[in-house]
Amino acid sequence: MGMLQTAGPLLYLSGICNGVAVALIYPTLLTYLTFVLPEKSRHLLLGFAALVIVIWYKSRKSETV
Repeated sequence: MGMLQTAGPLLYLSGICNGVAVALIYPTLLTYLTFVLPEKSRHLLLGFAALVIVIWYKSRKSETV
Protein backbone atom coordinates (compact mmCIF):
# COMPACT_ATOMS: atom_id res chain seq x y z
CA MET A 1 0.00 0.00 0.00
CA GLY A 2 2.85 2.37 0.76
CA MET A 3 4.33 1.72 -2.66
CA LEU A 4 1.11 2.89 -4.34
CA GLN A 5 1.27 6.21 -2.50
CA THR A 6 4.74 6.91 -3.85
CA ALA A 7 4.04 5.55 -7.35
CA GLY A 8 1.31 8.13 -8.10
CA PRO A 9 3.47 11.25 -7.64
CA LEU A 10 6.37 9.55 -9.47
CA LEU A 11 4.08 8.80 -12.41
CA TYR A 12 2.97 12.43 -12.57
CA LEU A 13 6.56 13.63 -12.27
CA SER A 14 7.68 11.33 -15.09
CA GLY A 15 4.82 12.62 -17.26
CA ILE A 16 5.85 16.21 -16.59
CA CYS A 17 9.49 15.45 -17.40
CA ASN A 18 8.46 13.67 -20.59
CA GLY A 19 6.36 16.67 -21.65
CA VAL A 20 9.18 19.10 -20.94
CA ALA A 21 11.65 16.96 -22.89
CA VAL A 22 9.37 16.82 -25.92
CA ALA A 23 8.67 20.56 -25.65
CA LEU A 24 12.42 21.25 -25.76
CA ILE A 25 13.50 18.63 -28.30
CA TYR A 26 10.76 19.11 -30.92
CA PRO A 27 11.39 22.79 -31.80
CA THR A 28 15.15 22.36 -31.53
CA LEU A 29 15.14 19.39 -33.88
CA LEU A 30 12.87 21.06 -36.43
CA THR A 31 14.98 24.24 -36.38
CA TYR A 32 18.12 22.18 -36.92
CA LEU A 33 16.50 20.24 -39.77
CA THR A 34 15.40 23.51 -41.41
CA PHE A 35 19.05 24.46 -41.87
CA VAL A 36 20.40 21.00 -42.71
CA LEU A 37 17.85 19.65 -45.21
CA PRO A 38 18.21 20.44 -48.91
CA GLU A 39 16.07 23.37 -50.05
CA LYS A 40 14.24 21.50 -52.82
CA SER A 41 12.71 18.84 -50.57
CA ARG A 42 12.84 20.67 -47.24
CA HIS A 43 9.07 20.96 -46.67
CA LEU A 44 8.37 17.34 -47.48
CA LEU A 45 11.21 16.09 -45.26
CA LEU A 46 10.21 18.42 -42.40
CA GLY A 47 6.68 17.05 -42.55
CA PHE A 48 8.00 13.52 -42.54
CA ALA A 49 10.28 14.28 -39.56
CA ALA A 50 7.36 15.85 -37.66
CA LEU A 51 5.21 12.80 -38.39
CA VAL A 52 7.92 10.43 -37.14
CA ILE A 53 8.32 12.46 -33.94
CA VAL A 54 4.57 12.47 -33.27
CA ILE A 55 4.29 8.71 -33.87
CA TRP A 56 7.29 8.05 -31.63
CA TYR A 57 5.87 10.26 -28.87
CA LYS A 58 2.46 8.61 -29.01
CA SER A 59 4.00 5.14 -28.90
CA ARG A 60 6.07 6.10 -25.85
CA LYS A 61 2.99 7.58 -24.21
CA SER A 62 0.98 4.37 -24.72
CA GLU A 63 3.81 2.27 -23.23
CA THR A 64 3.60 4.13 -19.91
CA VAL A 65 -0.19 3.69 -19.57
